[in-house]
Amino acid sequence: MKRVLLALVFFISSLFNLHPAHAATSTINYAFSNIAQASANSSASISLELTSPDGANSWAVRILRAPKVFNSRSELLAFEQNPSLATQVVATKSGSAGLEKNNPLRVLIDIPDAPQKSLEIQGFVAEISTIGGKPARVPFFLIGKGNQGVVPTPVSWIWPILDTPHRNIEGIFTDDILATSLLPQGRLGRMLTAAEGRNFTWYIDAELVESVEAMSKGYSLLDGTEGAGKSAASQWLARLRSAIVGRDVYAAPYGDPDLSTFISLKKPSDLAVLQVIGANRLAQSLGVSVQSDLAWPSKGIFTAKSLEYLKSAGYTKCLVSRKMSPAPTNETATRSSLAQSKGVELYIGDDILSGYLKNISIEQSNHFYAQLAMITAERPTTSRPQIVIPDRMPVLTYSQALVADRELPINEIATDKTLGLATQLSPVKITLLEPRTTSLLPHIEGLLTQFGAITTPAHLTSTEPKLRSTLILATAWREAPFAGYLFSQSSLKIAEQIIRQVRVLPGRYTLTDLSGKVPLTVSNDADLPVDVRLELRPTTLRLQQPETIDLQLPAKSHSQILVPLTAYSSGEVFVEARLLDASNHQVGDVVVLQISISSIPPAAILVTEIAGGALLLAATAQIIRRIRRSRS
Repeated sequence: MKRVLLALVFFISSLFNLHPAHAATSTINYAFSNIAQASANSSASISLELTSPDGANSWAVRILRAPKVFNSRSELLAFEQNPSLATQVVATKSGSAGLEKNNPLRVLIDIPDAPQKSLEIQGFVAEISTIGGKPARVPFFLIGKGNQGVVPTPVSWIWPILDTPHRNIEGIFTDDILATSLLPQGRLGRMLTAAEGRNFTWYIDAELVESVEAMSKGYSLLDGTEGAGKSAASQWLARLRSAIVGRDVYAAPYGDPDLSTFISLKKPSDLAVLQVIGANRLAQSLGVSVQSDLAWPSKGIFTAKSLEYLKSAGYTKCLVSRKMSPAPTNETATRSSLAQSKGVELYIGDDILSGYLKNISIEQSNHFYAQLAMITAERPTTSRPQIVIPDRMPVLTYSQALVADRELPINEIATDKTLGLATQLSPVKITLLEPRTTSLLPHIEGLLTQFGAITTPAHLTSTEPKLRSTLILATAWREAPFAGYLFSQSSLKIAEQIIRQVRVLPGRYTLTDLSGKVPLTVSNDADLPVDVRLELRPTTLRLQQPETIDLQLPAKSHSQILVPLTAYSSGEVFVEARLLDASNHQVGDVVVLQISISSIPPAAILVTEIAGGALLLAATAQIIRRIRRSRS
């Protein structure tokens, strides 16, 4: 019955040429290109760029204002999350020109009656819509500068030049992702663009800079493919060296290890070594003075006991999250970002301000500036420095950095009179890197240390791989734990390959006497001579335990060693051959040799000789008897 009804409907619709009605909906995309505050010479305004993937034929923008001026930072956050508080329409603009997909339409909208001289912060919403589409509501703030007695809040920016490791422990590139990141539109390229002309405090990892230097000289990937980032690397290095001139530069410990994990596994002296190496290599690469006494735990969170560890390692300053030093609940004004604990200067980052650095855009920059203005409005004549600590690898949009009226490096802010006030750190739960990644590090370091000890000169070729093995503890693996696990696994394989460069070659040998010499072959594929000891262990009592032999193997050699053996009886014997270092620790793998002993013992030879003699005498007697018979 249903089929009949459907057929009837289709027949009638075809007679009257009926078609289903579609809503005339379109999609409109927007981007802020500027949010201009009011000044004595111009009104406030916003600039938008509108596009449409399906060619919308009309657009409309309304600017709505919140009913009252904001009085606290919490009110600003509430408005960001709920822009529907803005209800008063203060400006409109619309058009009927068709929007294009790739060529944006630029729209400028003036906003009347914006705050200018008074230290006020007002909330606005840009409502952007097209026919049939759901309007987008984007909150933003317009801010008055205040009178001449207002002291802008000083801001110290920590500007991180850090990245995920892209080379293995032998220094070979495993991917070419870094080549893209170094381009002007790449992540690291935009980090430099945003820092141009800014008084930032730089925090740089020497391992990253060394990787870029290696790229600038030409490089190949692990699979043999030629790298594509030589030109980009050279240009990026030149830009970095130019940007840091006259600025404060701090070196991360080499490889930027996760401090909480590092502290749980290693001694303060180990961290001090990475600290010195990072500073020295960074100064050599960039040609500037580098400081190394600023610690940066992941997300600014660590245990209070860690401060004693950091101080023992040579650190005098530490970046800290406000979560570890919260203000009392009855305190409404924002605190200064400076304190001390256990002899270490604490630079306490404002988590709200730092949150805007996760993905910087025009809107985020505007929200950040509003928060900064509110801090100033809390106490207009009292300077309270604020430290902005971003994520370790922030992503910038349009190469746009956040804006502040007063920028100072942390070394200058540290002279503030409020510094020296002791603070108690709150207990915060600490997380470490995954054990499946970090647990391999001691074994890898042990293999590389052992190989370095047998080379001549000692540790010449193993020092760099051992240093790079600490990249297993890199902070970057917090965001990519599986990649960190793969890095540790590949590091273990490389360490095993390095130690296996010196080895006994397997084989089968024959001993034709109970005592003799067997020609074993020992190979050294390393680029340096090595000193090892050769030990053979029979698996049965048929063979006497041979003495250990000291060997000096030339580089890139196959040496034949005549090993004296003594057997008790004939037969098949399996012998374990191993190489030892000077401390009698095994080097590389055990090789099992098969030895065939075919010798006859002296007693058996004597019996055979007597039996042979008896047979000879018997044969001789038989011949003599036959001769006598023939004559008779």
